[in-house]
Amino acid sequence: MSQFDLFGNPIAGAAPPPEAAKPARKPRARRAVPPAVAGAPVEVVSVEPGIEVVAMGEWVVAPMPATGPATGPATVAASASVTAPVPAPAPASVTSRRKPEVEVLPVVAEPAMLELAAHLPEGLRLGTSSWTFPGWAGLVYRDAQPETVLSRQGLAAYARHPLLRSVGIDRTFYAPLPATELAPMAAAVPEDFRFLVKAHAALTMPFDQWRRMPYAGRSPTDHFLNAAYAAEQVVAPVLEGLGTKTGVI
Repeated sequence: MSQFDLFGNPIAGAAPPPEAAKPARKPRARRAVPPAVAGAPVEVVSVEPGIEVVAMGEWVVAPMPATGPATGPATVAASASVTAPVPAPAPASVTSRRKPEVEVLPVVAEPAMLELAAHLPEGLRLGTSSWTFPGWAGLVYRDAQPETVLSRQGLAAYARHPLLRSVGIDRTFYAPLPATELAPMAAAVPEDFRFLVKAHAALTMPFDQWRRMPYAGRSPTDHFLNAAYAAEQVVAPVLEGLGTKTGVI
């Protein structure tokens, strides 16, 4: 466009006025796509291709003529990758922190001890009140073991000593043991082994004396010389758990 002076004459060499700068185009916001969930159905929406044009001062999308099917290979591949199940991660191996149980071995019997055991009368049984004494290392047990290990694993080694063919169960003094706890003891010893089982103290102590004991409990009951209590709570579980290996109560 030419420029003119006040008299209408064209001005030579005048630079044309600068064109008005077009406003910067704002980027279109994209819709957030939710993350795919393994195994969930996915809906595939067909979007027609188009071009952006200016209409009434706004940017709009004008559809282009369709040249093929709406669902192309890319759409199918995307749908298949989303709906495919995601394999679960393999569980990590769990390592037990508990140490393996120590095997308690019996002491190696000397020939003189074996000869002495062979001369004992058949009806005579020697034994102790328990099998959990750590000081028996080298006498009954081959190695030194703590009392906790001996209480769980020491009975079988104790019963293999040639002179020890009986043992006492002290725990029943404080409360009778069920047959389920006595049966593993019977399974750990030979057939000719016998147990001495202490009766519950409430059965053999007068009630006034029993109720003052620290192991009597808050609500002690008078069981002194109670035959029904003895048969049901003391004798029955012993015979069921120890069977023929029951010695005396």
